[in-house]
Parts: sequence; C-alpha cells; structure tokens
Amino acid sequence: MNSTATLLADLHARAVAHDEAGEAGAFVAFVDICFDGIAADTLAARSPAALFAAARQQFELLARPRRHGEFRIAVEPLTDGDGRCDTALMTVIDDMPFLVDTLGMAVRETGAEIDWMIHPVVRVARDADGRLAGPPSHAGANEHADDESVIRIEFAAPAGLDVAALEARIRASLDDLARVVADWHPMRRQLQRVMADLDTAPSGVDPDECAETQAFLRWVADDHFTFLGYRCREVVATGGDADSMVDVPDSSLGLLREDRPGIDPDGYVAPAAMMDKYSQSGRVLVVTKANARAWIHHPETMDVIAIKRFDETGNVVGAHRFLGLFSGEAYAASPRHIPLLRQKVRHVMTRAALRPGSHAAKSLRYILETFPRDELFQSSEDELYDTVIGVLGMRETERLRLFLRRDRYERFHSCIVYLPRERYTVELRDRIVRELERRLNGSAQETDAQFLRGAVVRVHCQIATDGPVDGGIDARSLEADLIAATRDWSDRFAAAARDAGTLMPAYAQAFDIGYRERFDAEAAVADARLLAGLDAEAPPVLRFVGLTRDGDVALKLYGGGSEMTLSRVLPILENFGLSVHTQRPYAVARPGHDRQWIHEYEAEHPEAECLAAGERADYVAEAFADIVAGRAEDDGLNRLVIAAGLAPRQVVLVRTVTRYLLQTELPFSPVYVQMQLAAHAELVADLVALFEQRFDPDGAAERVSEDDILAALDAVASLDADRVLRAFHGVVTATLRSNYFQRDADGRSKPYVSIKLDPHRVPELPRPVPMFEAFVYAPEVEGVHLRGGPVARGGLRWSDRREDFRTEVLGLMKAQMVKNAVIVPVGAKGGFVLKDTPAEETREARQARGIAGYKIFIRGLLDITDNRVGDAVEPPPRVVRLDADDPYLVVAADKGTATFSDIANGLSQEYGFWLDDAFASGGSAGYDHKVMGITARGAWEGVKRHFRELGRDIQREPFTVVGIGDMAGDVFGNGMLLSEQIRLVAAFNHRHIFIDPDPDPAATFAERKRLFEAAGAAWSDYDPALISAGGGVYERSAKTIELSSEARAALAIDDRRLTPNALIREILRAPVDLLWNGGIGTYVKARTESHADVGDRANDSVRLDGRELRARVVGEGGNLGLTQAGRIEYALAGGYLNTDAIDNSGGVDSSDLEVNIKIALGAVEAAGRLDRDDRNALLAEMTPDVVELVLRTNYLQTQQISLMAADSITRFDEQVSYMRTLERDGVLDRRLERLPDDEAIEERLRSRQGLTRPELAVLVSYAKIAVAEAVVAGDLPDDPWLERTLADGFPAALAERHPDAVTGHRLKRELITTLVTNQMVDRLGIATAHRLPAGFGSRMDAAVRAYLLADAWLDGEALFHDIEALDNRLPTEQQYALHKIVIGLLKHVMSWWLATPEIDGDMATLIERFGADARRLLADLPQFLAGSYHAHWQADFEAWTEAGLDEALAARIASADAGGGVLDVVSLAEGRGRDVGEVASIYYAVGDELGVAWLQDAIHDLGADGRWAALARAGLRGDSYRIHQQIAAQVLDMPGPTPLDDWREAHRRTIEYVAARMAELQAIDRPGHAHLTVAVRDLARLTTARPTSLGGAV
Repeated sequence: MNSTATLLADLHARAVAHDEAGEAGAFVAFVDICFDGIAADTLAARSPAALFAAARQQFELLARPRRHGEFRIAVEPLTDGDGRCDTALMTVIDDMPFLVDTLGMAVRETGAEIDWMIHPVVRVARDADGRLAGPPSHAGANEHADDESVIRIEFAAPAGLDVAALEARIRASLDDLARVVADWHPMRRQLQRVMADLDTAPSGVDPDECAETQAFLRWVADDHFTFLGYRCREVVATGGDADSMVDVPDSSLGLLREDRPGIDPDGYVAPAAMMDKYSQSGRVLVVTKANARAWIHHPETMDVIAIKRFDETGNVVGAHRFLGLFSGEAYAASPRHIPLLRQKVRHVMTRAALRPGSHAAKSLRYILETFPRDELFQSSEDELYDTVIGVLGMRETERLRLFLRRDRYERFHSCIVYLPRERYTVELRDRIVRELERRLNGSAQETDAQFLRGAVVRVHCQIATDGPVDGGIDARSLEADLIAATRDWSDRFAAAARDAGTLMPAYAQAFDIGYRERFDAEAAVADARLLAGLDAEAPPVLRFVGLTRDGDVALKLYGGGSEMTLSRVLPILENFGLSVHTQRPYAVARPGHDRQWIHEYEAEHPEAECLAAGERADYVAEAFADIVAGRAEDDGLNRLVIAAGLAPRQVVLVRTVTRYLLQTELPFSPVYVQMQLAAHAELVADLVALFEQRFDPDGAAERVSEDDILAALDAVASLDADRVLRAFHGVVTATLRSNYFQRDADGRSKPYVSIKLDPHRVPELPRPVPMFEAFVYAPEVEGVHLRGGPVARGGLRWSDRREDFRTEVLGLMKAQMVKNAVIVPVGAKGGFVLKDTPAEETREARQARGIAGYKIFIRGLLDITDNRVGDAVEPPPRVVRLDADDPYLVVAADKGTATFSDIANGLSQEYGFWLDDAFASGGSAGYDHKVMGITARGAWEGVKRHFRELGRDIQREPFTVVGIGDMAGDVFGNGMLLSEQIRLVAAFNHRHIFIDPDPDPAATFAERKRLFEAAGAAWSDYDPALISAGGGVYERSAKTIELSSEARAALAIDDRRLTPNALIREILRAPVDLLWNGGIGTYVKARTESHADVGDRANDSVRLDGRELRARVVGEGGNLGLTQAGRIEYALAGGYLNTDAIDNSGGVDSSDLEVNIKIALGAVEAAGRLDRDDRNALLAEMTPDVVELVLRTNYLQTQQISLMAADSITRFDEQVSYMRTLERDGVLDRRLERLPDDEAIEERLRSRQGLTRPELAVLVSYAKIAVAEAVVAGDLPDDPWLERTLADGFPAALAERHPDAVTGHRLKRELITTLVTNQMVDRLGIATAHRLPAGFGSRMDAAVRAYLLADAWLDGEALFHDIEALDNRLPTEQQYALHKIVIGLLKHVMSWWLATPEIDGDMATLIERFGADARRLLADLPQFLAGSYHAHWQADFEAWTEAGLDEALAARIASADAGGGVLDVVSLAEGRGRDVGEVASIYYAVGDELGVAWLQDAIHDLGADGRWAALARAGLRGDSYRIHQQIAAQVLDMPGPTPLDDWREAHRRTIEYVAARMAELQAIDRPGHAHLTVAVRDLARLTTARPTSLGGAV
C-alpha cells in the first residue's frame, strides 16, 4: 500500500471513530475527493491529525445550507498547526474559473505568506433549502448535482490582520469574478459582432486596416485575451471644436457594468478630456493599458482594446472597449504571427530597407522579436521605427542608450534603457529608475529587465506622471544624466577618492554588490580609509554613521579576518541601550589582501539624538572596541555611555563601584543594579563627577555640589533605587585613594581600577568591618584586600566564589585577626577571582590566567600604597590621598597562590617598593613552609599537648589516626611524618579513599615518607603490599565500595557496602585517637547549623555534626575543617581541640618572621655591608632558629589555653566578664565568633561547664589584640630597656651579627609590642592585663609594664622554662599547678607595683633598683622564713620532691609559693638602706607572730563568684600585705639593737588582741569575707602611731 493510500485509510478510520452525527459515509467520500490527485509531498507537509482536522472543517463548511450563487467564507485560526502558519481561509463556492488565483491574490495583498493550499471541486446535490441531499462525488459524476469549489488556504497571518476586512475583500472579488464569468459569453458575442461590423470597410476607412483589425480580433478571440469587461461608447456633440464620448446605456459587461461601483466609467483608461482628443482619430484599433491592476486571475495592469465605431459615411460615432488581460501566449508568440504587430514589423523592416539576410537585417529582426510586447502594441509605426533603428545603431562601446516614448494619453513615459551586461546590477537598475522618476517628475509603475543577445541588458520601465514635465523633455539630455548617474561604481569611487585627497585603487573593486547598491562612492571612501588602517588581527571598529530618516541610529562595524557573528554583536549593542532591528553584512575583498568586512546596523534608542552631537558617539565606538578587545566588560552599565554621556573610563569606574557593592551582600542581582543605575543616569554622572573631583590630581575635574547630589538622592522614588544609589554614594565618599588617574608607560589609563576604602563609611557592610579595604577591578579579574589595621598581613587566595568572594575573604580575615595575634601585623586577607573562565581549559592555561589575574591584583594594591624612600614616606604617583601615610603592605601565599610569592616579589621590585622581596614571604629566597613543615609542626604542638593531658606520649607510643588529605600535601604530608608511632587507619582526598585497618607504624611511616618525597604522589601510589589485610585504596568515583571485616572493625562500621561519600562520613566519625585535617574543605559543623550556613557545597554530602565525632583529639593543620560551632559542639562532648587559627598559626608566624628578618637585613644591604647572596645564605642558615621561634609560640599559646581550660569552671565568671568587656569595648562580636550568649552562659553555669578550648582560643587571640592596641598606643615600646626584647623575636645569628639592624628595625615599636603582649598573655592568661590595672585605676599598658618588671625582678621566664622541661615527666595537672604558682607570684608583684605609683621610673632604673635583691631573696628565702612560713615552705618542698621534681626546682617552687612579700621586703630594705636578709628576717618573724600567713592563705581560699567578689578579695589580700609591710616598717624603725622585742613590748596589748582574734578565726571551719575583713582591720590597729583601744575606745 502506497503512502497516500495509507494516509487515506488512516483518515477513514478517524472519520468513523469521530462520527457523532452519522455522517461518516459522506465525510469519507469527501475525504477521498478532497485528497484525490494531490501530490504525496503536499500531503506529507501536514500530519494525519492536521489533514483530518482540515478535511473536517472543509466538510462542515460544505455541509452548511447554501443556495446557488452564495459564498461560504470562513477565516479561522489554526490551533493544531505546525508553526509555519496560523490561519486558514476556507470557501465553498459555485465552481468557476480563476477562483484559486483570485483568492490567493486577496490573501497575499494582506502581506500574508501562503504555506499550503487544496482546492478540490466536488459535485453536490442540495435540496430546496440548500442542504446536502447526498454524499459528495467527483466533479461531473452526477448530472443532477452541481460542481462546487472547496478551497482551503493556510497562511501565516501578518501582525494585526483585519479578518473582517479580508473577508469583505474576498466577497467583493468573488462578486466581480461572478460578474466576469457570467458576462464572458456576452463579451465574446459582442466581439464577434464587432468583427462582423468590419466585414465592410466604412467609407473613408482603409480596407486593409479593417481587415488587419478583424484578423487581430479573431486572434484575440482565440483565447489570447481574458475578457474582464466591456463598454460601448458613442460620440456626442458638446459644442465647440471637440466632441466627447459617453457610455451607451445598458451596454456594459463584466467589471464595467454600470451597477458595479469602483470603476470610473470614463477614467479607467485615461481622463475623459484626454480620451476625447482622439475621438475623431482615424485609427480603427488602439491597444493600450488601463489605469488599474487586475484583482482577478493575475495581478497585472489590465489591457484595453478599443475599436472605433463608424457610420455609413465613415464618421466615428463611438467605440467598443474591451477590458482584460492578454494571455501568456500573447507575450510568448512571435510578433510576426500576431495580427497588427506583424504589420508594424513589416513596416519597420521595409522602411529600414536592409539587405535581406544581412547582419543588420537579422539584428533588426531580433530587436523586433525581443522588443517589449506592450511597446509593440502601443507604439505607433513611426515611434517603433525610430526606437528600433536607434537600438540597431548602438555601438558596442556605448555605456547607455535611452529611448523615450510618451503615452498617447499622457499618462506615462515609456523608458527603454540599453546598457552593457557587465555593468548591470540591481542597484544600477534602481538608480536608473530613480533618476528617471526625478527627471520625469513621476513614479515607476512597471519595471522589467531583460538580458539580450550581445551582452546587452534592456531595462524597460513606465514612469507614471500627472501632467507635463516642466521645461519639456530632452531625451538626449536625460540620457546624459542617466550616463552620469549610472557611471560605474568603481569609477565614482576613484573620483571620490581623488576628491578626498587619497588614492585607494585596491578598494575600487573590493566592495561587494550589496554594499555598492546601498552606498555611494563618497561613503565608500570614508569606509575604505577606516578599513585601510585595519589588519586581520586588529579588533573590529564601530562607527556611528548618523541618524536614519526614522530617527534610528545607523552604525557600521569594520573588521578583517573572521566576521563577528550577529549573536556576538547584538548583546553588546543592546547593552548600550541600542535595539537593533536591521543588519546588513558586506564583504570587502581586495586582490592580494586579507578579506575585510563591514556590517551595517540600524537600531532604536530613546535618546538617539544624543549621539548626533557631542562625544557620545565616539565614546560608544571606544567602549565597543574595549569590549571586543577584552579591555572592558559587556554589561548593562554601558547604557550610561549614551544615557549619561560617560566616557568608557568613567563607566569602568561605575563598574568598579558596582562590582564592589555586589560583594557587600547588597541584596540585588547585577542586572537589577545595572538597571537602577541606568535609570538614574544623570545622578550616576554626578556621582562619577564627585569621585573625579575628589581624586583628580590635576584638579581639572568638573565641579559638582554634594548638596545637590544628596537632594537628588532624596528625590529618588523607588526604595530599591534609593538603596542602590545611596550605597554607590557611600562608596564614593568612603574612598580614600585610587589609581583611577594613573597612567601606564604609554600614557594611557590603566586597564584596571583600584580603590582604597574606609569601610566604616560604607553603608550596610556586614560585620566584622575591617579598618581598611582595597578593591581591584579589571575585566578579567576582581579582588579585595581587607586589613584589620595599618600594619596587617595575610594571604591572598585564588577564590572560586565569584559571586561572594568578599564574604569568603571577610570570614578568613576574621580568622586571620585571631591567628595574627601572635605576630606583629594584625589580620588581613585578600582574594581574587577570575571571570569568564572557559568551560574547557587546560591546567596550564588556567594557571597562566591565574598568574595574570594575580599580577593585576597585586599591581592594583601597590598602585595605591605609599613607599618608603630612606626615612621618608613617598605617596604613589597621581594619587590623591585622603588618609594618613600607609606604607605597610605585606602579602602571603594562600589557596591557589602557594607558588606565587616570587611573582609578587618581582612586582614589588618592579615598583621599587621598600619591602623588596619581603613583600611576599615564602619565595625562592624565603622560607618554604612545606620544606620546613612549619604549619604541620606548629599544629603538632597542640596535638602533643592534648595527648599529654590524656596521659599519653604520642612520640613514644602508637596511636590511631584518620586524616583528610594525602601525602603530597604540605600539612597532611608533613603532619603524618611527625611521629613514627602513627597508625594511619584511613584517609581520603578528592580522588581516593585509603584504608589500612591494622597498620605497622614503622613500615607505614617509611612508605608515607617515600610518597611525601615523590613529587605529586597520590594514595593510589601507596605500595599495596604494605597495606594490612582488608585494606586498600578506592576511587571516590566508584559507585559503591565493598568493605572487609577488618576495615569495618577498624572503623566501627556495620554496613558491608557503602558509597564513597558514606564511607568518608564513617571515616570522619571513626573511634580513633586523632582526626588530622590537612586538606581543603569544611567537614564538621554543629547540629544547629545547616549545610548552607557552612558555605562549602562540595562537601555537603560528607559533613558531620561535631557531636558525631568519636576521635579523642582533632588536629587542625588545615583551615576551616570545622566550623567554630562544630568545634564547640565537639569540645562540649569531651573532645580535645583548639581552633585552626591556633593550630596552624605556624605558617603565619614563620612568614612574618621572614618579612621582619628581610626588613632588618634590607637596611644592612642598603648600607653596603651585605650583598644579596650573603643575605640569602644567612636566611638559610637561620632556618632552624626560625622554626624554633615559631614552634615556641605554638607551644606557649596552646599551653595558656590549657591553663585556662583547667580553670574554666573556677574562673568562669572571670573569663565571661572579660568576654563581655571586649564586647562592650567594640573589640569582639560574640555572635560572629560563636561565643556563648547570656542564655548559654546561664546553661553552662547550671551544668558546671566552663568555656571550651575553641572559645578560650578565640579569647586568647582577642586578648592579645586588645593588649597590643593598648601598648602600641602608649610609650612603653619606646622604653630603651625593651630593645633587648627584640632579640627574642629574631634568630640569634641576626641579633649577634647585625644588632643595629634589629634595634633599628623599622617596625621596632610594633615588634616590641607584639613580643611583650605575647609573653604576658601566654603566661598570665586573658584577663590579667584588664582586671589587674582596673583595681588600681591604671591603664592596660601599665599592667604590661608591671608584668615585665615582675618577670625581670624575679626571673619568672627561667622558672617557667624549667617547668616546661617536665613535659612527659610530670602529669600535666601537676605541671599546670606549678605554672599557677609562678603566675600567682608574678601577679602579686604586679599588684604591688601598681599599688605603689610613687615607685616610678624607666624600666632599666626600676629593674636595677629592685632586681638583684629580689632574685637573691627569692633564691635564699628559706633562710629567712620563720615559724608557719617555713613550715609551709617545707611542706611544699617535700610535696614537690615527692612528685618527682629535683630538689633545686622544688625549692624554687616552694619559694615562689611563699614569696608573695618579696617586693615588700626588698622595697623596705632599699628605702632604709638595710640588708635585704635582715629585713626579710624581721618581716617574716612579724608575720608569723601575727598569723599573717594563715590570714593570707584564708583570703586566697575565699570564693569569688563574680567580679565584685573577686575585687573585694583582691583588695583584702592587698590590704593584708600592705599592713604587714607597714608593721614590718615600724619594727625596722625601732631604735636599739633589739627592734623586734622593743616593738612587741610597745604593742603588747594589741598584739595579744590580734593573736586572740586570729585564734578565734582559725577555729572557724571556713571563715568568710566578713570574718577576714575584721581580722585585717584588727591587724591594721598595729599600724597606728599610738596604741588604740581594743574595744574601740582609747
């Protein structure tokens, strides 16, 4: 079965299935008729469903009642079309000729495109009411039925189609068609009568002419003419010389019927007056054109055949006029075979008298054969002869010939133009027509071009005119004008080029035909000049051409090589606000040169006129060039070029501010912000002017009033727009400096913009708010640098968070502030992102782009950073500074930039920056963190401490570990080589999962070492022979992983098979000794946090809550492995850990040391005492010392956290109070740092849980920040004695060989501040520097001075070192108890100094004054102790020796515990010039006699639940020591050899009273504050000048 049959079967089935009215038989018959004989391709253009629907609609229309002669017309939308068309015209009409043509013409006149058409003719029988009387049949099949034409036309309707008007137009056309068809036979009969009338030539009429006319009419009747109308005319006398013709009533037929409106009965050929001129003409026959096109059959100008009517005497009495269309055969047949025309041809040939068979005769015959048929019909014999002989006489070299004929009725000029074929183009034809229209003052009606033999083209057109041409027509003059107007385009180009003073012959023939048809030579010369300056590698150039007649913007784009696609160009232009509606491409091909091209665009813009004046058009071209070249971004801000008149550089500034705002968590999308700015273009222009006014170093910027700007902001109606614009204004006013006005080496604006901000002046910035902020913008990169202070440092990371990299950097800066508490600079952090990263990019290409972006970022920072030249600070060139000197800028490596330090230092040297290669630490001439393993080793100090507190020495005994990372990594690799006792059970990175259920420590250590030393080794490179049974290395890309029983036992897993991510979760929660994080990512959160809160989507599927961890200890060698809330949750569950800022601060510390060392040695180099090679050798030599200094910091900081953690319950109030103080002072934000709020504090109190280690770690860092700020703001760092502390912060070799470089360091004050701050906080904890001076009304820096004095007087550091030497020899609880004894002694001495403001002086003086005696007294203290003092000392000594201390250290500890009054004794001795030993003996004897030792111990044991209770206790203790000293002073001042006995006697009664009171109190189990206050008051009675009443009365 063929496809048509299959289709018909399908339609039959559908008809039956959908038959609801019992019409299936009739409908099936109709379907067969409808699609019978239709080509398969036509049917295939519609789906079966669509064909069925179409047939159904047509049948339903056919089935409607219809009487003979009625039209059924419907225009319906298509609901199931295929997208090419959307409307259907359906008709049912009595069958008649020309229906399809006529309906198609009506549809096309609306502008619609016809897509599909069927037009079956069916025979239908209808009853008297017009209803179907049976099924339809094929046409002619039933003699008792009529043929009806069923036509369906499907078309794509033009926009705004007036369906009613279309239906009316169709009805009118069908009415006319019915008239024509009905009158066809009468019109033919009329023609026969006319021919019969000519059988006898009237008197005076040429018989031959009559005979030829008869022959012509017979030829016409032989289907060479389609009759559309007829009208009979008769001559009537009107008076005067002329007659006129009028219609003969009831003679009209077809379209010329009297009852048909719309046709001028007199003017359808020509105006009556013109026609009447020829009313008495002797010509029997006239063939001419009507004034209208046919709307039936073919859309062509209708033809008119007029035959004169004569009376018997030969007078003209009227005329017959037939209206219609000559058939196609009439135009195709040879004129020699057409009556009337053959006569004209014979006449021309005879008159030409050419030799038969000659070339000229043949040429003339060819000219006549091919001559326009209408011209043959309408030209007189003379006109025809003159024209064709002129054509025959044309020379082959002639450029153009014109033959002009005026229509006999003066309606039009017939113009025939001959020109060489090689010159012919459509553009040339149109130019000829335009010139003829201009000269003849008319409009072209018909234009036709025909290619003739002999390489000639003939253009024939009719120019319709309303009247005669002014001044008449000179054909030869018109021809000359046409020659000039049609001069060859290349010739005109050459002439125009000469006129423009240039010669560009290669371009004369280069432009394609489309271009030459559209543009004149002058425009081409301008375009060629522009193209001549481009090569194939040059970016395209855009030029504003002007405004079109419609007010649209006209643009041209010029380029060489590959063309810019429309999809690339349109978005760019649209972002300028240009709505492109027209594009025309042109090719420019010069012989021997690369191809070039021009694209022409027409676009709408609401402010198009702005481009026609001023610089905006040039700005658009410049901005376009920047975008194409990658120097500028393509976004909606480019609208400001036209809307605000901003130059491209100014738009870059707007883009810089906008990009910064988008990073500040402004809650709008980039597109929305761009829309708001573009909508307020004038205000944005004012904001740009304000910026330029503030920072133009030349002072030439336009002045703008900020008051006006504020008023304009107030006038903004939209809340969103107001927020955006005020934020923009805030950034402008917060900017402190910018490189915006700097130039590159070529004098051009730099391709990037950097701004330095005071963030506190930027509205709505998220907290914490840094002190300074720099933002760098470039089309390919953006970066931000946040600093916590003027001297700050931190890494620059290559971020992949394009949308919120500032948020990422801000979080890291916050952590860096905490981490940097141990070094000179405060925290800083920077980050940059690359934009428009290609989807497919090699690692090498990406690295190259990263380096390029990093360089731009660094340059942007250096551009706005001051420099040091000698001792002077030099501002950067062309930078207006609205802030103080700011020469300190140091960067470091971070994620993605680990190998970039040399690049940064190279830029530093390029800029002549004073820090040279100290600008970025870790370069080729610096300390390599991985080689030193410094980050991992620093974190390992914390890990070892955790295990010591658990009673384990992980350097000596095996322990189990799971880890994050691989051996190729710095932190993981180095970390897993820090103990040979490691049993690494499992680890994972981004590619593999490693499991070793029962590892051998020695063998696996060696294998890990091998992998670490092998470049780029992965877990898959691990020797499988060394993996214990049940282990292996698995791909993370695997679907599932089968687990052995050994692996499940080692990791405490029940499941036998897990997905890789599920397995990683089990590894993280494994019950091991240590979880070591040496990788990238956040793997632990708190249960109160969502994964979205974490901000690390890559690890959402493997992340755990802190309470799920079962490892005893977590070591954070890597950053951000746990959220702070996750750490706290883990710690509250009993886990041991610090924070990443504490654990991995070794990298920060070593980098800062490198910078400080290089700064010191830079001065030595500058003085010529050291060259660079020697400097680098010295740096390498000092590596061990650098490591030792860094690890010492890690050791001390974690030790202090442990000391505070040990007292976290007993000193909870003190720690919380200090936290609240920091918050009150604006230093700390509890919420940001995840520190407990008041509700959580209350819960901790109830549950007897203090602050956790992660929380204490944060407070330690903030304490150092607060203390450092207080110290550097005071004069303590300027005390000369503190220069010696500088040596403690540098390797010994540097201090010994170049001491002046250390003491003269540019950061001397900051270094001293950092060193003394670290020392004090690491020794005394977080609250001492705040709480202690508060009790004496002193500043925090006074407490630091007091600590330094106390330490120097008593040599506290030496004692601390001896205690620390007991690691792994003494339980940590006892070690920490020893520390607390020393801390207590130092705090007491500090209090003593703070309470004696009269003892003042510089550090050296005070240390010399009291130091020697204090140390001597403390060393010999047991010799001077009496009674209870000595007993207490002895008990301590014995306890500590029993604990394992050697006797020397035990004695020193016992003396420290009993040495609270040492400085009281020393000051008494110094003040009286007495021997300190003598004074000590009396001091302790008096104290023993009065029970002072018991009293002070009792005060020490008082509870202090709250700040005020603690202050009261401290005051009471201080009073007891002060009174004790005063009493001892009394004794010393007693004259005579036995001062103590004399004093006893003098105060016997009071002494007895005090002794009795003490005895009474000692009998109380736990004397309270009130009891002890009374005791201290009673003790004070002994300080009066005379005895006092024991009862209150003398």
